[in-house]
Parts: sequence; C-alpha cells; structure tokens
Amino acid sequence: MKKLEKFFAAIIYLIPIVLSAQNLQILIKTDSLAQTESYTCKVASGEFSLEVYLNDLNKGIIRYRYTGNHSLKEQLPVLKELLATVLKKNQQTKFHTFAWGRLNDTHNKDYTMAVRLAKAAFQSQLWNSQTGKSVNGNINFFVKNTARQMNIFAELKELFSPFGFSVDIASVEKVLVLPADKLPFSDSLPDDIPKKARLPFDCQLWFSLTANR
Repeated sequence: MKKLEKFFAAIIYLIPIVLSAQNLQILIKTDSLAQTESYTCKVASGEFSLEVYLNDLNKGIIRYRYTGNHSLKEQLPVLKELLATVLKKNQQTKFHTFAWGRLNDTHNKDYTMAVRLAKAAFQSQLWNSQTGKSVNGNINFFVKNTARQMNIFAELKELFSPFGFSVDIASVEKVLVLPADKLPFSDSLPDDIPKKARLPFDCQLWFSLTANR
C-alpha cells in the first residue's frame, strides 16, 4: 500500500503546473510618488505584474515584471488577463512601448528568449563565437537584428495580436556575453555548440507597440 502511495505521489509531482486564467485576482495599486499604476496577480507558482506610467514623460509604456519558473508560453494565460485589464482601464492611453527589462533576470527563471538568442548567434555568420563579438563591431545592432529575424519574441506577438497591436524590437542595450558552459541555461543548448563558444545571452530589451487601426 505504501509503495502505491509513493508511486502515485511521484506521478502527481511530475505533472507540470498549468497556469489558468480562471478565477484570477488582480490587484491594482497606484503609486502617486512614482506616478505608476501596477496590475499584479499572485499565483502559487509565481507573481505577474504589468506597470503603466501615469506621468506625461513615460505615458504609453507598459513594463512587465515576473517572478517564477514558467516558460514564456506558459505565462501567456495570466499575461493576457492582466493586459486586458490594463487596456480596459486605460482606454484613452496610446500605448507604444513594452519594456521587458533584462533577458536574464535573477528573479525570472524563464530563459525562452535568451536561449533562442544564444542559439541564433552561434548559427549566424555575423557572430564570432571565438571572440564573442559581432563581425560588424556593433553588438547591440547584431542582437536587435538577429532577435527580430529569428523571431525570439513570438509569444509576445501572440499576446498582443488579439488586442490589435503589432510588436517589434525597438531597442537593445547592455548586451552580455559568456562562454556556453557558463550560461545559466547551458543544459538547454544543443550538443553541437562548443562549451567555450562565447555567446550573447542577456540584454536590456524594449519592444515597440503599434496599433493596427
């Protein structure tokens, strides 16, 4: 009997947690000092937050913060509910920017876009994996173009499309490079990538939002 209990317990443990948009509680909080309004949802496996700016200088920017282990694809159900709430409450705001932050966030164990970027760089003739530099010398330009061409942000297009927005990479800054075996997601890289191949894996990233109407 005890063996059966352990067996079924192991099965339950192996079943991945699936995020659902049902019965979500969204906390809306205004920070009058920072001139921001946050939309936060806490679930057992993480915390999601979209933040909008209320001052004229930064109005139209949505910033995303996530703490957890879910992949970007798995985050979408909750993200869609948060975004729907943001857009409904701010119907007069013309949103133009989605601020992602760094690809390799210490609080966010989702490496979806970072893995795609590293793989794409290794396959690109415009990247020197021995020196860890772009062939044309402009690493920000390389990462921006490569990320766009390889569509590393496909899930974000899926997120915004139902709400009538097109998404593109607007700006890349502060790119970081490490040997493949030192990357936080080294186990997710293909075996044909040498351990000492120096690859871009992290950067500060902003996306542009364009209303399709």
